[in-house]
Amino acid sequence: IFKKSFYDYHDNFSAKQKERSLAQLRQSLTTIKYKNNYLDGLAKADFIFTPSSWFRYPANKKLMAYKLWSWYNLLLEFFPGTIIGVTGTAGKGTVTNLIYQILLVLQSSKSEKGKAKKRKVFLIGDSWHSRDLNKIIKAGKQSIVVAEVNNRVLTFAKNSKKSPKICVLTNILQHHLDDHGNSFSQYKKIKLELAKYQKKGDSLLINADDPELIRMTWPANVK
Repeated sequence: IFKKSFYDYHDNFSAKQKERSLAQLRQSLTTIKYKNNYLDGLAKADFIFTPSSWFRYPANKKLMAYKLWSWYNLLLEFFPGTIIGVTGTAGKGTVTNLIYQILLVLQSSKSEKGKAKKRKVFLIGDSWHSRDLNKIIKAGKQSIVVAEVNNRVLTFAKNSKKSPKICVLTNILQHHLDDHGNSFSQYKKIKLELAKYQKKGDSLLINADDPELIRMTWPANVK
């Protein structure tokens, strides 16, 4: 069942890629636990990584007692370059990809003094989950990550208490409320976690045409 599920999920891989990836997974993990035993031994864990949908499954209730991490925490904790984080109810994927494409064009253009030193630019998020996090984290201080961060991923932000250097909010609409007890106020609170932990000198950009965002009180760094 595990093999079938793994292959089905990675339907964008070739048959050889699926086989190789599954073999690497099994070789790199000491133990894989299934069904009723798959959460045994949590108290011994240094870190617990979960998908952002973990709370959707009744069997995962015991995870609520633990500090959980996602790919977002790995970026916040270990990526040495600049993170541009984008969230919003609608349009965040488009805006994230647009920023990424603009940066690629800028990196390929020439400066007045000749060819500018290229920075490595990465695109990451739940819409682009097939990314090598190890490669990104080791990319260096001059590198840039443009991250699409949805409401579920932002529930992990409090476990790092860090924010991207540049944050972008596209809008806040009454969607995805079932992830937050059908509460719009809770949903808004989670969305604002993106920029909650920003430091002096960081930037926050909001869409001034969004009625919900424009009604809020913002810090001095907002544009």
